[in-house]
Amino acid sequence: MTIRLLCEKDIPAVLEIYRPYIETSVVTFEYEAPSLLEFTERVHAIQQEFPWLVCEIGGEVIGYAYASHYHDRAAYFWDCELSVYVKQGVRRQGVGTALYQALLPLLKAQGYYQAYAVIAAPNPQSQLFHQKLGFRSLGIHPKVGFKFGEWRDLDFQVLELREKNQPAQFPVPFPKLEAVDRETVL
Repeated sequence: MTIRLLCEKDIPAVLEIYRPYIETSVVTFEYEAPSLLEFTERVHAIQQEFPWLVCEIGGEVIGYAYASHYHDRAAYFWDCELSVYVKQGVRRQGVGTALYQALLPLLKAQGYYQAYAVIAAPNPQSQLFHQKLGFRSLGIHPKVGFKFGEWRDLDFQVLELREKNQPAQFPVPFPKLEAVDRETVL
């Protein structure tokens, strides 16, 4: 199992991992899979600020994780929201854990204080997965999304990445993070 930064050639495989989550589950609140062009634009926008990691085995991408802004207002810029997706048939084999174990130190090195997971609930596997990694539930927001003919709840979970102090600066965009900080994790 290799964890590395996403490359341009990985984007179609990553989209194909994501597609069944859109089409057959409430894990994501998207209704339709984006086109490859739209998805590529999303990836590039996220990579301007955050790391996007993939997990591969034998050259095949089997999972990915990334962070994004939690909210757009400046006071939230020390927080990030995480996403992790694993290819169907490969779940519960440590891929998500390995991805988060590589992603979280990078976010801390960038200067983030809190990482959030926003989980469609109930989803006991995802909720327990995050709790095993140290996340704690902040509570359920009832009926905030409508998908597949029903209102869906969200469980907001948080992981403290560092002790709270007065930050000297905003987090460093990932492309500007010192190479040594990247290499110690990946």
